[in-house]
Amino acid sequence: MKAASPHSSPKTMSPYAALNPFIVTSVGENDLWNAAAFPDVPYIHSVPFGALKIAVDQVRAQRRSQVRFVRGAGGSGKSHLFARLRRECADSIFYAYAPNPPLQPEALENFILSRFVSSLRHPARGKDGTESPYSQLRLFAYALLKPVIEQELTYPELHEAWADIALESRKELIHQAVQLLEAEHPMVPRSVLRCLLTVLREDKEHLAAQWLSGAAYLTENELKFLGVPEPLARGEMGLVIQLFGKLAAQAGSPVVLVLDQLDLISTPPQFDEMQRLLFSLIDQSENWVVLIGLVAERFAMWDAALTQALRGRVGVPDSNAPLGF
Repeated sequence: MKAASPHSSPKTMSPYAALNPFIVTSVGENDLWNAAAFPDVPYIHSVPFGALKIAVDQVRAQRRSQVRFVRGAGGSGKSHLFARLRRECADSIFYAYAPNPPLQPEALENFILSRFVSSLRHPARGKDGTESPYSQLRLFAYALLKPVIEQELTYPELHEAWADIALESRKELIHQAVQLLEAEHPMVPRSVLRCLLTVLREDKEHLAAQWLSGAAYLTENELKFLGVPEPLARGEMGLVIQLFGKLAAQAGSPVVLVLDQLDLISTPPQFDEMQRLLFSLIDQSENWVVLIGLVAERFAMWDAALTQALRGRVGVPDSNAPLGF
């Protein structure tokens, strides 16, 4: 095919514009969550993408949390990589996307929990990339319910069967699953374990997700309806984040947490809080793949701010590697 002239007008090139996945240099959240329809060129950044998939597979096999830095100039394709990862691994991971964190260090933990739970409310995806009729959060709850189900069912089969189970029987199964979790995680408040499984109640699913995300605006009547005494305490938010990783490991699916566009994290207090949170996912939890997206100019600041203790856990980022691996 004859190459187009460099002097071709936009009108002449317009028939081919739809074939260019990078005509827009940034990936919005709507694009990312609709990754099945998002245009992509797999050969572009195939090497760093392969490294991301290896990290996911390692965490799945070993359950040891990993942190990876994805660095590059604005528009270089970092968010395209994150969208590709969701599309190609979506049936075997829990995927959360948390871009543009707040600048106040004390708000960071609440922000991550809130964005994590809101991400899990997006539909789960099947192996063929199609959306499931249930959310990632509901899939998470089905994984917790499975140990008390007498027969071996796939998650789609369990979802279909759940709709035909009488309400009182559902309540009893949820109660049994909560009791089992209490025995395995005695330090976790019962209200947290209850809400994790209450998402399987259609009449309470939305409120339970709000409570788990740390919402402080729930009314007294809403809390009573959920069966919890009060909103999730700020001091328990980190515990809930850690718990998600541990429980997801029981389902055999790593948790991929994308912290994108962290370019405004640049002060010592911000770095200290971010590293504290990373330590908690590495030392006090498991099963996390944390991907940090940064423009190249800001990566140098992160490189200088990492403590020796954290470097010992995540390795020394290579400032010269493509996309900063």
